[in-house]
Amino acid sequence: MGVVVALAVLFGLHDPVLAVIHRVQLAASSSTVGHIQIVMGALALVVAAPIAVGFSARRRTPMAMPGDGPSRQASPTTFSRLSTRALGTQFSAAAMYTVVALAYAEIPIAGHVAAPARTRAVMSHVHDWIMARRRGMLGAIVAVLGVFLVTTGMGHV
Repeated sequence: MGVVVALAVLFGLHDPVLAVIHRVQLAASSSTVGHIQIVMGALALVVAAPIAVGFSARRRTPMAMPGDGPSRQASPTTFSRLSTRALGTQFSAAAMYTVVALAYAEIPIAGHVAAPARTRAVMSHVHDWIMARRRGMLGAIVAVLGVFLVTTGMGHV
């Protein structure tokens, strides 16, 4: 399914996506965008600290989340940036994106088929490590995003 969407974006939506990206780039070149990025970055930095230390304003209730799976789709901007390249280059980029995206699901599956006990042990260890650090990792990601927004915004002002 990902290949079909990537090809549809590559061939069917090429011109409309380029037009939208051009309009967004024109809007993003104003100094107002820089001020908005600085404010959003500062807000992200303010929110990052409580996330990292585990503060929560609401009561936590366990909730089942649906699996993400390999159904992530390629961003239209990925292919629009290749618009000046040859058709073969664009197709190769779409194919490589799909291969890399599917590798996240296929490698653990292949490991489970080849060595189920070892794969289960490794995946359990990775899961436990991530679960023990998930709040701090989320806080760090939000902080990095905040710093990125502030520095990018300062470049536009």
